[in-house]
Amino acid sequence: MSILNFWKADGCSRLFHGLFRMHVILSNGIYLVWRHCIEN
Repeated sequence: MSILNFWKADGCSRLFHGLFRMHVILSNGIYLVWRHCIEN
């Protein structure tokens, strides 16, 4: 039971980290494109 709970918690944390990383990458990309458009 504890192993299953640990696996579920690990899976959720991995999913959360993956989404957070994607969000950061998207935010940086949008910011870079916005700066590029403003400078030109």
